This record gives sequence, structure tokens and C-alpha cells, in this order.
Amino acid sequence: MALIAKQPESGEFEKEIIPAGMHQGICYSVIDLGTHISQTYGNSQRKVLITWEFPEIRIEYEKDGEQVNLPRVISKELTLSLHEKAGLRAMLETWRGKGFTPDELAGFDIFTVLGVNALIQVIHNPSKKDANKIYANVSAVMPLMKGTEKLEPENPIQKFSFQDNMAIPDGLPDFIIGKIYASKEYQERDLPDNDFASETIPEDAYGDDIPF
Repeated sequence: MALIAKQPESGEFEKEIIPAGMHQGICYSVIDLGTHISQTYGNSQRKVLITWEFPEIRIEYEKDGEQVNLPRVISKELTLSLHEKAGLRAMLETWRGKGFTPDELAGFDIFTVLGVNALIQVIHNPSKKDANKIYANVSAVMPLMKGTEKLEPENPIQKFSFQDNMAIPDGLPDFIIGKIYASKEYQERDLPDNDFASETIPEDAYGDDIPF
């Protein structure tokens, strides 16, 4: 069943941003956004979107005619690179609590983070276009403190990769699908729309320890 995103009628969601501070989160979505031209640097960059849910911060809304209560979520878009100065590498090393080995740097599967818990620092930043509008952003991702119970995600696991020729997951917000469609990889594909191979996530996909 798809998780439908729609514009709130009253604008109430815009006022209730995720509080700043440290929160336990679970990664449930890793989406390959493909290659795009950077407006800042003018070069091509492959992007990935990583999303966590916060089980202690809830939201209620109507879906399929029923009221549902689910965790709030937050995403971070990063360049798909493990260069020594790349933000993705810095975030993963902080999350892991250790650096990458040479073998890992030669090729690391980002999907390994799916289902993994983290301690996430959220900060509030004003919009560059409107100083009165505040956004909640991921500042740092760290391992849980010892003794903290590890939780499984309530949202369905979502993953997408052009490399693996996957189907675009159901329930992605329109703006994410739009980014996928606008990518170099999607524009150059030889397959009909949505003709990506699908993949089933095994029930035991979540481990008790950080697996990456």
C-alpha cells in the first residue's frame, strides 16, 4: 500500500518542523537520484537521498480515509562519493564510529545502512530566500549510545538504484520522483517507463548491530 503525500489544506505541517536536538532515528530509505548538474559548481554530480524516521516524534494524518499515526521523517541529500572530502564519507564514518578500509573505499554498498539505527543531530536553519522560514536539517549522524534499544522502522523499506536497474518504489513523494526523472541516467535509459526490475526485501534484513 502506497504512502500518499499531499499538500496540507491549512499549512499546519509547515509550522511543525522537527525539533532541534538529538533524536534516535532509523534509516528506511536510500534513493539513487542519479546525476545532475550542480548549480553551485557547474559540474555533474551523482546524488543519493538518505531518509530516517524518528519513532518518538509522531504525525497524524488521513490516508485512504483513515487516520494514521507514523513517525516524522527527515532526509539528507549527498553526493554519491567516498572522496576524502565528501560529505557522504564523513557522515558514514561518524555513523560507523570508524574509518573505511581500502577495500571498502574501492566500493561500498550504501544500501547497507537500511534498517540501521542512529543518533541524529537536527539543527534549524533559515531559508536563504526567506529568513522568516525555518528548515530542520541533519547536522550529524552518530551511533546510538550504549544501552539504547535498537528499533525497526515502521515505514516500508525503500531503495532504488540505477546501477541495479530497480523499480522506483511506491510511495515516494512527487518531488523525489521528479528528481529521478530529471537525472542523466533516467533520460538516457533504454527501457520503457517504470520497466525497472523489482527486488524483495527479506524479512530478516535488519540486524541488531551496525552492519557497515
